[in-house]
Amino acid sequence: MANCKEGLRSRTEMNVSIQAIPMNNGDFFVVKYEGVSGEQHVVLLDMGYQSAYFDAKKTALADVEEIDLCVLSHIHEDHIGGALRYVNEVCEGENEPRVKEWWFNAKRVAAS
Repeated sequence: MANCKEGLRSRTEMNVSIQAIPMNNGDFFVVKYEGVSGEQHVVLLDMGYQSAYFDAKKTALADVEEIDLCVLSHIHEDHIGGALRYVNEVCEGENEPRVKEWWFNAKRVAAS
């Protein structure tokens, strides 16, 4: 039982920040946390409208070189617009942080 308590204690000592990107509606959250070895990890929860990604990359994502995970809850413009803008900028050769893994909830995938 002591091991469980020690594990819980070490998790509560982690440095975690959650930032909501301001928008009129839609969702875009940037979660940053420090790994065991001190490395920064970043998780995006939805990416709001396209304009939200532009705002986020100047603020919450300004110091980010790599995004560990991007979770898109569902395929509505106010949740995936920023992801579409991100992909377009990568395709145009912009120097955007690399997303290592994408998760999304969809019964169908939009055709390209």
